[in-house]
Amino acid sequence: MRTRTQRGTRGFNYKDKDLDPVGLGVIVLRAGAAGKSRVVVKGKGALLGAPTPPLATPVTVQLRNGLDRCWTATYSTPVMNADGQFKAKAD
Repeated sequence: MRTRTQRGTRGFNYKDKDLDPVGLGVIVLRAGAAGKSRVVVKGKGALLGAPTPPLATPVTVQLRNGLDRCWTATYSTPVMNADGQFKAKAD
């Protein structure tokens, strides 16, 4: 089941338990001042189409919603970057 929720002009939620069509289960985007915005992306499986960790750092993620708003996050010091998992807080 897939749900998309627009949070006014400041954010967006996406959840898909089936990970279809591209392997993404959760996307959370929140606009804000530097250090206050938020980008969360969770995905897994063969449909993800992303390289398998460990990844070369820094990793930069850029997402754009249907209103042409763009979120970018850079991850230089991951908490986990091995065995097919990448977890980090943005710089």
